Amino acid sequence: MVIVKRQHELKLLKLRDVQKLEDEMEFLKVVKKETMERLECFKPVKTYLEKVREASHGKFKSIRELFDAYDELSVERAEMTKRDQASSALVAGRQRQLELLSAVSG
Repeated sequence: MVIVKRQHELKLLKLRDVQKLEDEMEFLKVVKKETMERLECFKPVKTYLEKVREASHGKFKSIRELFDAYDELSVERAEMTKRDQASSALVAGRQRQLELLSAVSG
């Protein structure tokens, strides 16, 4: 009787495991479907980037290289903006000094 009870318990455990795995499979199917739908939304962007890559005449071998170049340009632009702002502030300060000297001399 104990063996039959143990076998029954093992069978129930297996059934629970199977149900758990089936539930997980259903969840993963939903995630896959949503992911595929989302990827479909980005298809025009990918097509555009592929055309840009092709128009680069071999400069970019992949879309990733396009993004890397963009990132580098963005960083460089930010640095140039900082330098330009610092130069503008320096020029403005020098102009004020000249105006003060002109007012005192004049």
